[in-house]
This record gives sequence, structure tokens and C-alpha cells, in this order.
Amino acid sequence: MKVLLLRKYQGCYATILLIMFSFLLSVYTSTASSTNEQVIMVVGYDGTRWNPYIAPLAAGKKLKPKSWKKIKSISNPVSITRQSETGDFFVKKDNGKVVRYQSNDKSKLTEIPLPALQSDKINYTQLRAYSGGALAVKLYEGKSRQTEIINITPDSNNASAIVNQAAAQFHPLQTKNSLFYGHVSCRLACDPVIQEVWRHDLISGKTRQLTLLNSTAYLHSVDPNEHFAYLSSNQSGYYHLARLDLSSGQIDWLTQGQVTDSVPSVSSSEDLYFIRRDAQGTRLLRLQSVATLAVTDNKFEEIPLPKNIKKIRYLEISDQ
Repeated sequence: MKVLLLRKYQGCYATILLIMFSFLLSVYTSTASSTNEQVIMVVGYDGTRWNPYIAPLAAGKKLKPKSWKKIKSISNPVSITRQSETGDFFVKKDNGKVVRYQSNDKSKLTEIPLPALQSDKINYTQLRAYSGGALAVKLYEGKSRQTEIINITPDSNNASAIVNQAAAQFHPLQTKNSLFYGHVSCRLACDPVIQEVWRHDLISGKTRQLTLLNSTAYLHSVDPNEHFAYLSSNQSGYYHLARLDLSSGQIDWLTQGQVTDSVPSVSSSEDLYFIRRDAQGTRLLRLQSVATLAVTDNKFEEIPLPKNIKKIRYLEISDQ
């Protein structure tokens, strides 16, 4: 009798431990998934003004028109980017000034000038945030013949050069280990302009060319493991999207046809969001499981936007 009671007690104890383990596992999984949530941002036009709109990219949840939140305090940005850690926005305004909109809470943004970026003879464009600050392209005399990629550290209000090669550099993107950018080596006598993608290793300091497409190409996003990068190029005449294997250099084209596909932005779940312009207008599309996807043109999903948005012109994905 005592043995039976002991076995029964042990069975109950094991069941309790299993329940506790399952509970802790669910809490951990929930916490992990919440920290991996991301935010998608587009710049939309409502017929009067351009404003950024953001929406959460929660795992397993579809984006709906009501998912989008309009950032009313930022209007008609020439260039805009959102920083993951702070939720701040770096914006080039329509008057040419570059400012930071600091996120104090969920409803208010405070405009903070960046005096180090104000000059009559120097222009800044193509802002792109990263962990710790933002990047920008610096144009001398407001022209693209001579440029620098600069690093903006908002707390110290400094703007230091990172890349200044013998030609012009555009479309910077900084990840944990690398700085990617477009390098224009032929800009005066070339028609069309030739811009290839380069990579600067932030650890080793080495720089190398990634593409040889003899066209205009720019890289807009890289997966978290820096295995694949996603770019847009007009090699075929129209701007199409491609997946670049950063280890082997292999390029697989993901879109085709008489369309203009731009700003390919990969999420942590390996879905690719991008803007398509064609005869139907401007649309936000998604291509699922893009890391393992073969070349195809039949798995696109249109992402619904608020009804008041008539067109969009920029896309960026950042962490929550």
C-alpha cells in the first residue's frame, strides 16, 4: 500500500513539474517572440501631404488597413529613417534641414535640430538608421559628383566620414558587421549610370565589390545572419529584385516583367516586402520565404494600406 501511494505521489509530482515547465516555456516563447517583433514603415500620400505610416509586423498576424498608424507630426519628408532602439526618426525636411524626431512616448515626437548637418554648401540625403545612430550621404555643393558616407551620432551631434572613395557613394546600409553601399565609378560619360554594390567589413576594415551588373544597382536590406542581401537593379531595363548570396556571390532574380520594384525589405521571418509600380499604380507587396524561394512570379501578396493612401514611395523594416 505504501509503495502504491509513493508511486502515485511521484506521478503527481512529475505532472506538476511538467506543467510548471510548460508554463515557463510558454512565457519564454512569448517573451522571445515579442522581442523579435518588427515595425514596417512606408511614406504614404493622401492627396495632400506625404506622411510616414508604421505598423507592427507581429508573427502570425496579417497586416490590415487599421494596423497602420499615421505619424502626423512628420510631413513631406525628403528622406526618413527610423531607429529601432529608440523609436526616433531622422528626417530631411522639405526645407533641406536634417532633424531628429525624438520619441518621448507613444503619442508625442519632439523635433531636435542637428546643427552639425546644417550648411549652405553641403546637402545631406538618403538617411538610414542603424544601432547607435544613422548614416547619410553628404553631397558637396549639392551635387552628386563628390560624396561621402557619414555617420551621425545624435547625442554628441557629430557627423564623421566613413567612406570617401575616388567616386560617389550612395544608399548606405550598416549592419552589425558590415557597411553596404552603392559605388558609382562612371558618372559623367556613362549613360545610363553604372552603380555597383560594395561591402566594407567593419571588423577587418577590408572593402570589396559584390556585384558586376554594369547597371544601376542598390542594396536595401540584409537578413539578420548576413547570409542574403536584397537589391534592386535595372540590368534588364526595368528595376527588378534580386537575392544576393553574400558568401558565394550568386545572384538570383526574384521579379520580372514590365514593372518597377524597389526598396526590398526583408523581415526576421524571411518575408520580403517591396514597392511595385506598374500599370495598376503603386502597391505594397510581400514575397514569402524569400531565403529559400526559387525564381517565381506567382506568390506575391498585396498588403492592404489605409484607404486614404493613394501612393507610397519608401519602405523600411526595423525592430520594435
